[in-house]
Amino acid sequence: MGNRNGVAWSLSHQADLARQQQDVERARALYEQALARFRTLENQPGIASGLHDLASLAADSCDYAAARRLYGESIKLYWDLGHRTDLPRLLEAFSACAVASGEPDRALTMAGGAAALRKELRRPLAGAPKTRLESVLEAARQKMGSSEATACWMRGWAMRPEDVVRFTLGMSEPG
Repeated sequence: MGNRNGVAWSLSHQADLARQQQDVERARALYEQALARFRTLENQPGIASGLHDLASLAADSCDYAAARRLYGESIKLYWDLGHRTDLPRLLEAFSACAVASGEPDRALTMAGGAAALRKELRRPLAGAPKTRLESVLEAARQKMGSSEATACWMRGWAMRPEDVVRFTLGMSEPG
């Protein structure tokens, strides 16, 4: 039918199914195909989504360097597009990578910023994603101690969204 965007999104959804079925290699191949098509079509939201999906696969495989790079590209693109509603989940995912990479202070700062943005957007985290994030952040708190962990969280909570994004991308330190 000639709907090239539809084909790209279909590939992305097929990749989601492959990932749910634990077929990581097939999921990766489909996400990469979808991303290539989105790039050809210059579909910026599709590119951002594809980068996020590939970052999540990298994180699941404990390739945190690749995950951080891909999450960073996705966050920047979503920010540039003005898609603020997508930012909290990306900040939280990036936060989990920071915990796994031994940066609990950065993780808690990002998570605090994500929580503040969720509150502003009225998009609370719930269910299994909330439970997973709380588990990851508890590991960060254990590494730091209660008062220092709270200070990092509150630092992120007090940051403006653009400052949280810049901090996450390594363009600034928390104020």
